[in-house]
Amino acid sequence: MTTLKQDEFGAELSGSSGQKRFSSLDFLRGVAILLMIILHQISDLLDINTLVDNINNIPLINVVALFILPFIGGLAGLFLLASAISNMVSIQKNLLKGRSVQSVVIKQVVGGIVLLIFAMLTEGITGYHGMFGDFLINPATHKFFNLDIVCTRWAYFETIHTIAWCVLLTGIVQGLLSINDGWKKPKRQMIIYAILSVIVIACTKFIWDGLYNNLIGAGDGIGYPWGTNADGSLMWTPDIRTAGFKAVLVGIFVNPLASPWEPIFPYLAISFIGSIIGIAISQPKKALFKGFTKTVLLTSLVMFLAGAIGTVFELINVMTNYVPPEQGFDQAINFYRLISGHRFWSLDAPQPYAPYISPVAWLWQFLFTNGFSIMFTMIVIYLVDFRGRGTHFAKKTGYIRRYGIIAFTNYNNQWLYWLPPAFIPLIFGLNSYDKMLWGGTWLMILTTLIFYTIILYLWGLVNYRFSFEWSMKSIGYLLLPIRRIDALKKKKWWQKGDIDMDRVFHNAEWVNMVEENEAYHKAKTDSRISMILSILSIAIPIFFAFSLITLPMSIKARKREEANRKNTIALVFSIIGTVITVTFFVFAFAFTPTGLGFAL
Repeated sequence: MTTLKQDEFGAELSGSSGQKRFSSLDFLRGVAILLMIILHQISDLLDINTLVDNINNIPLINVVALFILPFIGGLAGLFLLASAISNMVSIQKNLLKGRSVQSVVIKQVVGGIVLLIFAMLTEGITGYHGMFGDFLINPATHKFFNLDIVCTRWAYFETIHTIAWCVLLTGIVQGLLSINDGWKKPKRQMIIYAILSVIVIACTKFIWDGLYNNLIGAGDGIGYPWGTNADGSLMWTPDIRTAGFKAVLVGIFVNPLASPWEPIFPYLAISFIGSIIGIAISQPKKALFKGFTKTVLLTSLVMFLAGAIGTVFELINVMTNYVPPEQGFDQAINFYRLISGHRFWSLDAPQPYAPYISPVAWLWQFLFTNGFSIMFTMIVIYLVDFRGRGTHFAKKTGYIRRYGIIAFTNYNNQWLYWLPPAFIPLIFGLNSYDKMLWGGTWLMILTTLIFYTIILYLWGLVNYRFSFEWSMKSIGYLLLPIRRIDALKKKKWWQKGDIDMDRVFHNAEWVNMVEENEAYHKAKTDSRISMILSILSIAIPIFFAFSLITLPMSIKARKREEANRKNTIALVFSIIGTVITVTFFVFAFAFTPTGLGFAL
């Protein structure tokens, strides 16, 4: 257990020399990357058109998948949120250590710029859709040195770009808030970040409309980002060879504001919300205002439910009003499949369904996906760190946490799923890059995860040397005095960027907000938590499946805290929810729409 002591500011600091970590945050990063790998593979490989064309004659579970998988694919904000929380924890830790505000801000800004450069490299050259990944799709027909990809896709604004800009901007904001020891006032910081989050969301539509109406493509007269430059390249992915200096500047500095995928308007708000959570869990308990966890959970639940209702209405509008009517269902499905593309939910999107959506469709998409991400993140942090389960949870989640240790590298290395063993084409009669149905897709996913497991384990034995994270840490050592600690000065150049797996993975000091002890269980804390979550799982039908988690929680609560009213209620509701969940999935696998007498 970590020994805590009070510093002169009243904050609890570790009295040990080990590295303190939140196992919940490591887990969340790992989940985000693992989901990203699986869902990107499904998106690239699954023959969705064939499934939709035959939707009435295949099991209902495929209909369920058509709604669940795009939604999970829209949770890129989960990765951003986990990164923002971890980033703020790091900022607070450096400030508590006595680092100057100026050095912390410089570290953030330089770190954001370096990450942005690496994001451009991975999208254009080394990533799974960059030059290298494109070559691996079919080495027999695709060029290795494909300059068309390199010179345009560098600007393809994705999650890593968003995180980079948020790291940079959060560093500047936190620097301003830390002037005159402002960082010692956590409540004030949290309130300001909350206000800034609202401002970012409120400004989003004005930013988008302003750019669309005033930044016009020279090639077709259409506004940013959908227009084209004079050379024919898209405004948001300008060709650095031919588009011109101004167009390239747009690709660098305007893309963050309003690109089709995860622009910082409105996603900077998610980063600020992550900063709020990061500040909260970095402080002693007395620095948190009463009901913090409840406030975050209720706010995110309201966001999620409002977004879900709004999204349903948008889909119904497309389905019922589309012309010709017989294409309404297909267009609604296509619209929903783009739920991960934020700007595709705006009126100016060049899509056939755009005339049938409302001006606030983008807001429903934002609330729907990110409300869930915030809620899921806070539940995980609460169930782990606020229950004193950090060490236990870390031991149980090692496989998933390993994906988050070098998250950026794993994002880049998704080209691994273009390298299946030879038996896949032999079994299915397909090349690894062909569209396929569920059988081939799941086999490809399994193969990819086996590749990742072997590579991550073996690479970890040498501390992930020469990974993207190693490279950025090495560059940080050269550029930032704050990085040049005595322990690194004694190491060789190739060791300065090493990720010490013993300190950050195997034997880290896992932080808890509370300690699980006799007093904790005497207060029936686990019984109360399992009761609340089991009731919510039943009260909100789309959360029925969460009963599969509350059921073992309630059983363990009865063992540790004896049978009582709270854990009895939790057990009953969890059993009901589990039965409903299992019955639903059995039904969904067993019946087809045609078999039930209705057609979609």
